[in-house]
Amino acid sequence: MSLQKALHEALASIPDCVAVGAIDLASGELLGIRAVDRHVWELCDLVSVLPESQSVSTVFKKHKGLSDAEQCCFRELIVTSDELIHVFQRGRRTKAIVMVSICRVSANLGMALVHARLALGRVEQEV
Repeated sequence: MSLQKALHEALASIPDCVAVGAIDLASGELLGIRAVDRHVWELCDLVSVLPESQSVSTVFKKHKGLSDAEQCCFRELIVTSDELIHVFQRGRRTKAIVMVSICRVSANLGMALVHARLALGRVEQEV
């Protein structure tokens, strides 16, 4: 299976998903993307600010008393807006890989997370 096929399956399996992508945080490169309609550009905009989001890790590390060299203390970040739910998930084996899923706000958040977690494993295998 290819990365694009894994992303296509993720898009189909995550409830009310409108876009999904894989990003390499080390390089800031968008590794792959699948989307419906205009949502592809929203995901691209998110990717452009991901390297800057390392400051989020810094805030969490300071709060937990961890040094900069220690492992980040979160694996998922969920951001909701009036219309969309954005789920950022770090890879389990490769922490530099992030999968971003964007769902309509009408999605059941619990189900979206369960299916996104399942899809992350398949996407991570293809990177």
